Amino acid sequence: MKQFGFTYDTDIKDFSKFEGTFLIENILNENLKLNNYGDKIQKIVFVYLAVNTDNFKKTENFIKYRTKSKTIEIGVNLPYNEFIAADKPTALKLLKDAYITGIDTLLSKRKDFESIKFLEDFKKII
Repeated sequence: MKQFGFTYDTDIKDFSKFEGTFLIENILNENLKLNNYGDKIQKIVFVYLAVNTDNFKKTENFIKYRTKSKTIEIGVNLPYNEFIAADKPTALKLLKDAYITGIDTLLSKRKDFESIKFLEDFKKII
C-alpha cells in the first residue's frame, strides 16, 4: 500500500513540470513508514497548488484529515512564475521546498504525529 501520494491543482499545461513528484513519491514510499511517526495517519496526499493568480483566485494552503481512511491531505502553493520558468532541477527543488513548508507549517499542528522527526527523515532521504 502506498502511504504517500501527490497530486496538483494547476492551470499549467506542461505537466512535465511535475515529474519530480514521481521521484519524491517513490523515495518516500520506499524509505519511510508512517507508523514510525504516529498511529493515526495511514496516508499523506500532498496537493501542489500552482495557478496564475492574475487569472484565478489564489487558494490558501490547507490541511484536511479524512477520518474514515485516516488520510491527511496537505495543499501548498508553489511560486507560480518561478515554477513555470524553472528547469527540471529547479522545479524539483521548488517541489521539495513546498513539501517541507507543508510539513513544517501545517502537519506540525497535529499533536498525534511526530512531524519534526518526519521532517528530519524526509530531509535525509530527499
